[in-house]
Amino acid sequence: MVKISIISGFLGAGKTTFIRKLLQEKYFGSAPVLIENDYGSLGIDSLVMENTGVQVREITSGCICCSLIGNFVLALEELIEKQHPEHIIIEPSGVGKLSEILEALNDLEVPFEKHLVLTIVDAKRFYYNNQYVSEYFWDQISNADAVILSKTKRMSGKELSGLCNSIHNKISDMEIICVPWDMDYHPILDELLCSQPAGSLNHCRLTEKDSASSGFSVSPGVSVPQHMLPTRALSRKNSQTRSGASPFFFPGTKRKQGSVFESWSTETCLEYSNTRLNEIIDALNQNRYGAIVRAKGVLNNPQGSVLLDYVPGEGKISSISQEETGRLLVIGMNLNRLALERLFLT
Repeated sequence: MVKISIISGFLGAGKTTFIRKLLQEKYFGSAPVLIENDYGSLGIDSLVMENTGVQVREITSGCICCSLIGNFVLALEELIEKQHPEHIIIEPSGVGKLSEILEALNDLEVPFEKHLVLTIVDAKRFYYNNQYVSEYFWDQISNADAVILSKTKRMSGKELSGLCNSIHNKISDMEIICVPWDMDYHPILDELLCSQPAGSLNHCRLTEKDSASSGFSVSPGVSVPQHMLPTRALSRKNSQTRSGASPFFFPGTKRKQGSVFESWSTETCLEYSNTRLNEIIDALNQNRYGAIVRAKGVLNNPQGSVLLDYVPGEGKISSISQEETGRLLVIGMNLNRLALERLFLT
């Protein structure tokens, strides 16, 4: 029977990076199929995944959770019936609701086993996302089997403890895994699966005295396997759901009726120097382009193709092996399309 796993998370949390890591660990077996749901029509994430050897299926031009649910269910059934894959990994759009993806799986008329449902949470942007994209952010967290914290390297133990407390204040028994991404996740996820639904996972916690090392201390009387340290704040998830969720809304913007997010995309043969790319990242932090929540693209550079990855207040450029026509996607609200064209295409 085919296994289905879902790796969710808001825009820029690190879903694609985490999936690539698990693929390198052969966690999903020898020949998994990855279903990518990019918001927009360019399939940038699937391009990034090409050199992993995994078979990639794209669902673009919208979210599985809204306009594409029927197509998604039919495509998934056809894939299972014709190819009989061992494991299917679904990476939903970062602006999708995990609850609706899970509901869509209930419509499948072919047998399958739900394996893992994980949500990647950007620790550095937790409070930003909690404030401005609360409805989507908490839907993804509350419907997961566990939360994987990303981008924790420069955070203190005290900061991580506060973040974990913020999650547990809304979902008291949510499992939160905080392990450096260069560690082997295979035994950690195996232990997570084995503990469901018995509820016997160890409950670890961060204490203020650990802030210097960002290490987790173990609650009195609880033993944790050696490979799990320093690891995570863990406890069992129950049926409690999020509270106080509010619609996506940025300061200084007006919400469009009937639509929350919109996208602007382009393909270009232009070449961008590192200096120019850094200027673009700086410019995206300004309000003139709309309320941008994510910009990503594969662009031509004098040294070869590069991946541009931007979330509000932070952007990075990294080399990528593919040589392709440049493609770029911007997601946000009230986007100033003319200004974006001038920024990227002149």
